[in-house]
Amino acid sequence: MPMKKWFAVFISFTISILLSSGAAMANGTITATFIYNGSGVNQPLAGAYAYLHVYPEGPFIAESNFRAAQYILGPSDSNGNFSVSVPAGTYRIMLVRRAPLSNTNTAAQEYGPPKNGDYTWHDAGSPITVTTGAAVNLGTVYASIFSGPITVTGKVTTCNWVYSSSLGTYYCAPGSPAANRFVFATTTPCPFTLRHSIHVEYYCRPYVKYAALAPTDANGSYILHLQNPGTYYIYSANNPGQTGYSRHAAWTLPCGQISGSQYTNHVNPIAVTAGGTFNMNCNWGHP
Repeated sequence: MPMKKWFAVFISFTISILLSSGAAMANGTITATFIYNGSGVNQPLAGAYAYLHVYPEGPFIAESNFRAAQYILGPSDSNGNFSVSVPAGTYRIMLVRRAPLSNTNTAAQEYGPPKNGDYTWHDAGSPITVTTGAAVNLGTVYASIFSGPITVTGKVTTCNWVYSSSLGTYYCAPGSPAANRFVFATTTPCPFTLRHSIHVEYYCRPYVKYAALAPTDANGSYILHLQNPGTYYIYSANNPGQTGYSRHAAWTLPCGQISGSQYTNHVNPIAVTAGGTFNMNCNWGHP
């Protein structure tokens, strides 16, 4: 099934996808009917997918909407009905139907975090427990239209490494646009290790959760949508499912570096408020 390149890479390192509702390893069933009632008329949401997160992974809050799912199951049928089989266990669940509803080619939908305008629902109460041979019926659940009230935009560029005599080291000056990279936000800084007194290795996954994730376009531009006001740390990476600093693997580097240096003070957080649009650029590369 087709999917966008950026999320295909992300999935390959962070989630297991089961597209068949009759997967052989499944031991229980979750059923639901997914409906949108935006104008007082019930409209079944065909072509939606269920994103299941194995519990415990913390409370299912807005930030968790962007966490990698262990299972993506579906799609729902023309009546909005789901019947998906999963191993016995306890889960958080989110349903996503991509906008617009006029697009009936649901086979071409991309997987991943909800975007502005998508139709979504998630369990707001207790986790869902599935037992062997039993069915959990969620009944009729009603979709909300997803929107990220806070926007962070910016541009990712490659590095032109310039030596600074005042800093006593090289710093990263903006170069050309960096396409097909990833930018993500966290609420806590990624752990890091200093290698050989020069290279800083960042280890973001699985130690911190992503509050938002987006790819860069051909011009190196990105847009992140955040749900909650607060302080965030922004990073760019070659692959968001793999961490560490390497010339041959995934490079994870901080955005908004203080003093223009990769090696001093590391990452500069950004404070965002409700309804605002904020900007942070990223230099991506290595010496």
